[in-house]
Amino acid sequence: MTAPLDLIAAERARQVEKFGHSPEADRALPIRHLPLEAQRYLTQAIEDLHFRREGWEQHAIRKLAQAGALICAAIDRIEAEQQPGDPI
Repeated sequence: MTAPLDLIAAERARQVEKFGHSPEADRALPIRHLPLEAQRYLTQAIEDLHFRREGWEQHAIRKLAQAGALICAAIDRIEAEQQPGDPI
C-alpha cells in the first residue's frame, strides 16, 4: 500500500512531466480552473464509491490522487500570487 501523500505527489509529478502542467503553466490558466478540475475528479471518485462497479477501488484511488494533485497545484498558484505579509 502506498501512502496517500506519496500517491498525490507522484500524480502531480506525472501532470508536470507528461502534460507540462508546471506551476508557470498553471498561472496562465484562470484561477478557478484547477479547483474545478479537482471537483470533476472528486465527482468521478464519489460515483465509484457509490456504485462500486468492477475495479472501483483502483479507479477511485486514482481519481482521488488526481484531485489531490490539482488541489496542491491550486494552493501553489494562490500562494505564488500572495504578496509578502498577506494573511493566509
